[in-house]
Amino acid sequence: VLADLIKQYYPDFGWSLPKDLPRLVDTPPQKPPHRSIRAFVLMPFGGHYDSYYATVYKPGLEAAECIVQRADDMSAPHPIIMDVQRAIAEADVILCDMSGRNPNVFYELGLAHAIGKPVVLVSDNLSDVPFDLRHIRIITYDFRTPDWASKLRDGIRAAVLSIDPNDVWPPPLPKG
Repeated sequence: VLADLIKQYYPDFGWSLPKDLPRLVDTPPQKPPHRSIRAFVLMPFGGHYDSYYATVYKPGLEAAECIVQRADDMSAPHPIIMDVQRAIAEADVILCDMSGRNPNVFYELGLAHAIGKPVVLVSDNLSDVPFDLRHIRIITYDFRTPDWASKLRDGIRAAVLSIDPNDVWPPPLPKG
C-alpha cells in the first residue's frame, strides 16, 4: 500500500524500494475476546421480585456480559431442584437476593457456597441477612429512592466484573 502511494506520487522514487517487500494488508481492528459468563439468579418469585429480575438483575448481569438464567426460565419435565442444582453447578457467578429471608433462596445459596461459587449478594434490608453472611460485601438497595434501580444495576455489573476467577471466595468445602 505504501509502495503504491509512493509510486503514484513520486514515480522516480521507486528505484530505492526493494522489489520483494511483502504487501501490507489492511486488517480491521481486533475486538477483545468476548466474555461469556453464565450467571444464575437466586431470588424470591412473584410480585415485585419478577419485575426486579426483568428490569434490574438481568440487565445488570447482561451489562457484565453474562448469560442470565433463573429457575423459572427452565422447563424440563423433572424436579425443579435438579435444574436448580445443575444451574448452580454450571454457573460462573450467582446473584442472590436475600430480601424477605426466603428459605428456598438461602438453601440454594448454601449449595452455591458449598461448592465454592462466587456469589454477589443483594438485599433491600440488612436485617434480612443472617449473621453468618454479614461479613461478606452485600449490595443494598432502597426501592423508595428515585434512582435505586440504576444504582443496583451498576453495582451488580461492577461486582461481577471484579470477580477474579483465580481468587474465588468461598472456597469449596473439602471432601470427606
